[in-house]
Order: sequence, then structure tokens, then C-alpha cells
Amino acid sequence: MRDQGHRKGLYRLAVLAAVWGVILIKWGAVVTTENAGMAFPDWPLSNGSVNPEGWLEVWPLFLEHGHRILGAGMGVLSILLVAWAWFSKSSRLVLGLTIAALAAVILQGVMGGIRVLRISDGCAIFHGVFAQVFFCLLLLIVMATAPGWPEGNRLYPAERISGLRGRTLLLLGAVGVQLFLGAGARHLHRTGLVATDYPTMNGAWLPSLEYPEVAFHFLHRWWAFAVLAAAVGCVEFLRRPGDERAFRRTAATALVLIVAQMLFGIGVVLMGTAESKNLWVTTLHVLNGLAVLAAAFVLCVQSMRAVPRGPLLAGSGETKRRDGKGVPEAAA
Repeated sequence: MRDQGHRKGLYRLAVLAAVWGVILIKWGAVVTTENAGMAFPDWPLSNGSVNPEGWLEVWPLFLEHGHRILGAGMGVLSILLVAWAWFSKSSRLVLGLTIAALAAVILQGVMGGIRVLRISDGCAIFHGVFAQVFFCLLLLIVMATAPGWPEGNRLYPAERISGLRGRTLLLLGAVGVQLFLGAGARHLHRTGLVATDYPTMNGAWLPSLEYPEVAFHFLHRWWAFAVLAAAVGCVEFLRRPGDERAFRRTAATALVLIVAQMLFGIGVVLMGTAESKNLWVTTLHVLNGLAVLAAAFVLCVQSMRAVPRGPLLAGSGETKRRDGKGVPEAAA
């Protein structure tokens, strides 16, 4: 009972860390939209102080220093995850994931600091993309510590399992590319938009791609349709009778979120100007993008954990039971 309590405690801590990660990413999105990332020229201190004077009264200082405080809190939570996993004698998988999360949050903090000290757009793009990768790692820890994880392998027709995994990997990869393009579009042109019309860009269907910020913006717009096509492919593949409902629900959720994300993206363009972006729509676009990534990632994990299932035994109305507990048995 004590071990079970420890596992539940680790799961709850992992959920807290994931929620904290959402808040941190949302806060970081506001920092970028408001162009407050360089509010302090130094790091890890802020104007040479742990608690800089006047940071609560000045909006850019509040955003940037608040972001640093939230990042430090994420570091503390990551240390607690490792300690809890170690002392509760969790599985090697869970312990390894928590150690990876701690290493990732340290790397993320260092890259954020280098971005400030060197004023590097490349580091800013890496910092933005890696935050999403880190969130996926937190999400995997939540899944691996959830009560149903050990028995959570779902059966799937053996002849179709490679197709399922291929489509979910394609969707996750397409979403990853879109996140990179979005980060480039945001960080290479933080003060506003390179184009405020849609579907054309400054009146042209194919603008000059000489400048990186224009190229990133253009590719980000149109790659969205590749992501949409990948999601439709997953939903279509899972339409057959007998397919696992959990897979279908996750795929359908991803598709709905992607459509919403495209609409939010159009809203960012039409409601922004060359000098600034609409704060609320842009923040919703970032958060919904995180939800798209989460849905694609969960679907991919579900497919990778699926167990091949053979055909039903001839003459039987249902699959035989392996151990009398209701687990279908693959045909020999």
C-alpha cells in the first residue's frame, strides 16, 4: 500500500510539472510577443540582482523576470521528480525519464541565458522549439506514472500495426516541422508581422524568399496543410470497425485542434500589424499549438505501445482469454 501511495504521489507531481510547463510556455509566448526577452542584459541575475528593483511595476521587466522565476520553479520540480522516482524505487523507465527531464530543463535554462548574453536568434529558436520537446517529455512521465500504464498495452491487428505506427510518426514529424517553422517566424521578426494579408503575402502568392523571416512565415503558412493531411490520414486509417476507440478519439482530437490552429493562425495575421501582434490571439495560437503537439505525441505513444493481435479463432464468437482476466489472446 505504501509503494502504491508513492506511485500515486509521483504521478500527481508529474501532472503538476506538466501543468507548470504549460504555464511556462504560455508565459514565454507572451514574453516573445511583447518583445520583452531582452528586458535584462545579464543572466542568470537580472540587473545584477535576484530580485531587481521595480520589476513588478514595469511590464517588460515583469514578463522577463517572471519567466525566469517560473523556469527556476520548473527546475525545482524536475529535481523533485528525480528524487521521488529514486526513493520510491520506480521503474528504470520512469527514473530515466525524470533524469532526462532534469537534464533538459538545465539545457533549456542555459540556452535561454546564451540567447540573452549573445542576443542570438538561433538560440531563441532553439529555446522555443526545445520547450515543446521538454513538454512532451513531461507528458511521457505523466503517462508512464499513470495507474493504468503497466496494463495499458492495447491490442491491434498485426497486419495493420505498421501502417498505424507509420501514420502517427508522420503526423508527429509534420507537427515538429511546423513548430520549428513557427519558432523561426516568431523569433526572426518579433516586433510584428512580415505580412498582414491572407492567403497572399503582401499581395503575392509567392513572395520573395530572400529574407529568412519571410521564408519562415511563408513555409509556416503552407506547411499547415501538410499537417492537416497527416491528421486526416490518421483519422481515415482508424475508421475501420474494430479499431481501438482510444486511438480514434486521440486522432479525431488532433484533427479538430489542427483545424482550430489554422484558424488561430489566420487570426494572428489578420488581427496583427507590421509593428505588433495581437497578444491574446497569438498566445492562443501558441497554446493550441502545444495541444496539437500533445495530441500527436500521445497518439504516437499509443501506437508504439500497441500489441499485435492475430485473427479470431475460427468458430468462436470472441477471442480466447489468456489468463481468465479478460485479456484477448493472439491466435497462434
